[in-house]
Amino acid sequence: HHSVSCAEAERDVQNMRNHYEHSVAAERKKKGVVIKQALYGNLKLKSDVGGDISGTVTVDQLEGPYLDVTVQLQCAVQAHKLVLPGAVRIKKADLSGFYDPNPLGSSKIPNCLYVCYEFRDSLHEVVVSDTEPLYVPMKAHQCTGDVRGPWAPTNVCVQDDEREETAAAAADNEQYLARTLGFAKGEGNAYERVTKRNRARREDAASIAFYRTIAACVFGGATFWLGLYAYIQLYSKQKSLEFLHKYKFLSVFPFISSTFLNFLLFFFF
Repeated sequence: HHSVSCAEAERDVQNMRNHYEHSVAAERKKKGVVIKQALYGNLKLKSDVGGDISGTVTVDQLEGPYLDVTVQLQCAVQAHKLVLPGAVRIKKADLSGFYDPNPLGSSKIPNCLYVCYEFRDSLHEVVVSDTEPLYVPMKAHQCTGDVRGPWAPTNVCVQDDEREETAAAAADNEQYLARTLGFAKGEGNAYERVTKRNRARREDAASIAFYRTIAACVFGGATFWLGLYAYIQLYSKQKSLEFLHKYKFLSVFPFISSTFLNFLLFFFF
């Protein structure tokens, strides 16, 4: 499907060549809108470029993939204006001569559209998102100095995030450990500290469970014998002796009859 879209877009661009030349000539004559450069796709800077974004960004500094849509946008100029609609369900890839250069969406940066154009002998440039409308010309697009080039503003957020993630992975976050985990600064490696404390917690939990079991058994046995003693005193000693003779195992495990109840008391109340 992607290869078909590429082929259709290339055919559309070939058919636009005559219209493109005519549009450029007509717009230059009236000092209208002349598209100098237009790129659509992933405009993220390459990782080796880093945070150095001074000066004009060139296409070889972009991570890509991207698509040159200079011809397509120039052919869309009408009466010295260029208007592209925008909506959540309307993407630039659906425009004539366009296709999605990154159909799998592997990039962290969504597709953007960069446009550098000339209007009234002044350079203008603008970057819009895939679903954002584009209105050309606008005074806000006018360059006050050098052209910045095909650079998406979202590069700032992504580069900052990557730097923070790298720093967090490499560094021992002492402030987080001190506030959240209760460690004092300078107590060694964070991983070792967390592992040691978690191991101690598991050992404490196992000890508590063991002592609860012992207490439940003792309490269960004591409850049984106290109940039997009360029955003997209030009712019949003979029947109690007959009961113990018949169920001899109770003399060995006197707590069996009440252990389950006491487990419930200890673990849930």
